[in-house]
Amino acid sequence: MELKRNITEIGSVLKARRLELGKSGAELAALVGIERSTLSRIEAGKTSPSWGTVLALGQALDMQPVLVPRQRVRAVEAVVRMNESSEAPPSTGEEW
Repeated sequence: MELKRNITEIGSVLKARRLELGKSGAELAALVGIERSTLSRIEAGKTSPSWGTVLALGQALDMQPVLVPRQRVRAVEAVVRMNESSEAPPSTGEEW
């Protein structure tokens, strides 16, 4: 069940970012080289995209997918929330 939740969450995040950038589904699908219907299913959490597709979508949306050890997820989420609520630019690994 956790995998399904993660797939749905990935789709929601991708769609929100696409809308934030003002890109249409057709435009993003064309940039990545997938069918518009495939993007729609990914955004709806109805299909599990390959890691390559996630990377391509991330690049097209100016996002960086990362793998985080389970025991560190809450810490990473806290840092993201902290950066979202501050005026300062987000910290990156390059600045650490």
